[in-house]
Amino acid sequence: MRPRNDRRRPIALRPRPPRPLGHTRALVLLGGVLALCVRAPIAHAYEDQITLGFDGGYALALKRPDTGVSRHGAAAGVSLGWGLNDAWSLAGRLGYTVHPRGGTRHTLTLGVEATYSLDVVRFVPFAGFGVDGLLSRRGSSTDGDFAVHALLGVDYLWSRRVIFGLDVRTYILPFGHTDPLDPAYLVATLRVSLVFDRF
Repeated sequence: MRPRNDRRRPIALRPRPPRPLGHTRALVLLGGVLALCVRAPIAHAYEDQITLGFDGGYALALKRPDTGVSRHGAAAGVSLGWGLNDAWSLAGRLGYTVHPRGGTRHTLTLGVEATYSLDVVRFVPFAGFGVDGLLSRRGSSTDGDFAVHALLGVDYLWSRRVIFGLDVRTYILPFGHTDPLDPAYLVATLRVSLVFDRF
């Protein structure tokens, strides 16, 4: 009779295939990676900071002028902003627009505006409103006017000291003294802003 062999053969362990991630876990993982990639290194980008901005772009009168001046024009401006907190800012802006043909119309605007920003990632959308005084000249005629405006835009936080932005302002002139700008006109500009610490 053959002796019984009590030694057991080793069991080969096969590697288990990786379990597929569920949709929820995959979305959470993807969101975490994107957050690490696009999260701005400068949270609260405007709080306790001053921004000096320079912009240029396009101006459009929303009605056909009666004087032959072109509806289409060019715009430029300089602004100085003050961050009240991580959401609200105040800014002053000196702007210039020119509408050629039929007696070129030159217009200076000096305004104050408040903006609310969603400061969460490098691309920062914002909205605001403001009031403005206008001084416009065409030929030998000079006109003054008053306007209110709404503002929509987005900033790209390039670094701690440089911001690139797109601003779209719609001006409403309730008194209608400045053809072709009344009753409303649109100014869309690209902007570069320099950021300084307030204190």
